[in-house]
Amino acid sequence: MTQPGDSASLPARVQAIIDAAEQAAAQLRAETEQRAKERIAEADRAAQHRVDAAEEEAKEILAQAREQARTIVGEARVAAREVMDRGERASRELEEMGGSLRRNAQTILRDVQRTHRELVSQLDAATPDGPQPARSLPAAPARPGIVDAEALQPIRASRRTPSSDDTPALDPADLPAEIEIPEFSRDYTPQRHRRRR
Repeated sequence: MTQPGDSASLPARVQAIIDAAEQAAAQLRAETEQRAKERIAEADRAAQHRVDAAEEEAKEILAQAREQARTIVGEARVAAREVMDRGERASRELEEMGGSLRRNAQTILRDVQRTHRELVSQLDAATPDGPQPARSLPAAPARPGIVDAEALQPIRASRRTPSSDDTPALDPADLPAEIEIPEFSRDYTPQRHRRRR
């Protein structure tokens, strides 16, 4: 049977159990919250570490890209300068060749006209009936560098060799002293080319 003292102490023991349970629950909740905070802090640190690593890698990639861009731009500038230098050199050589060709054309035309006059004089001297009406070559053009094609026909005819298929090579040593050779082409060695039948 239950003693009277035991009935009086039962509520106190129940309350003690409840208090102990509440205290254990509070402690468990505090520990759980603490562990959660620690894990959150650890996750934050890991995330920040990843962010820092990503930013550092991005900086390295950006620095490498800028260095490569500078190198490429520098090489492009050098290539552009070389192209410009070659173009300017080619332009100067073409101008030199053009001037030389114009002067040579004038010299050739004067030689042709002089030769023509000499031949006409010789023919007139050898003609029994006296000099015949001479057909003179056209005068030198007023504009330098422009030569009438008909005036050069005797030269072209003299260079033709009907019995040979080879085009005669032009040796610079055979040219008159008045004929100019551009500086950049003095080392050029003429070659004979076979005509196509």
